[in-house]
Amino acid sequence: MMETLKNIFSLVRPEMDVSSITRDTQLTQELGLDSLDFVLLMMEIEETYQIQFSGMEHFETVGDVCDYIAERIRENNEPAACSHP
Repeated sequence: MMETLKNIFSLVRPEMDVSSITRDTQLTQELGLDSLDFVLLMMEIEETYQIQFSGMEHFETVGDVCDYIAERIRENNEPAACSHP
């Protein structure tokens, strides 16, 4: 997932050196993402992973983004609790 996210970051900010990005990398302080970057990032992630953001998320690190994506993927792959065969 990290390599895919690095590719997404490079789409959002082509001038960004993504080679040193880790889970602990700070999105605003280290990568300098602004609000427009976050919107573009979320749009690319939604398209890539087929998930939806609620708009209320707050991410500080790349790890926060990874964890959110993993959780949404898990939720999308679980059968609905009320579904009947």
